[in-house]
Amino acid sequence: MALDMDSLRQSARTGIEISAAAGSALAVTTIFARSVTGNQTDVKQAVTLEAVAMWFQSLSADQQKKLFWCLFLDIVGGSPEILFPGPVGEVFDGVWAPVYAFLLFQTFGARSLVYKTVLAVSGFFEEVLPFVSIVPSATIGFLLEINAENAASSVSNAFTQQNQNAEKK
Repeated sequence: MALDMDSLRQSARTGIEISAAAGSALAVTTIFARSVTGNQTDVKQAVTLEAVAMWFQSLSADQQKKLFWCLFLDIVGGSPEILFPGPVGEVFDGVWAPVYAFLLFQTFGARSLVYKTVLAVSGFFEEVLPFVSIVPSATIGFLLEINAENAASSVSNAFTQQNQNAEKK
């Protein structure tokens, strides 16, 4: 019984792509659910379409544009895996990887150097490495940025309220 290496390789590739897609979907879903539910640790409550619409409306116009830009970058980065299977898609990923890293770095330009560098480097390796181009790095970076801003404003509000209570006493 001879092993057909092409079918074995294709089966392994499909398994890795499905695992990467499932893992990234879980990560995005968890981060998104925390964004919609106000960064609560218990995200077991259902994220309804109404809650998503309210969350989207709570974003500023600049944040909405940035979200659409991040989704666009992720769609362009993941499309070669679907449209051009095999070596053509991998060559496109190799060409797209430095462009993607540069665009990620520029998109998150207002953040700290470490944050945008880590995001750009991880985006580069995501595109260069085979089978993981489906991971939405830009969208994950956007959701992490929104969660960090929400957490910072929550802490700031708590300190302000605590100071106001202390002044009243």
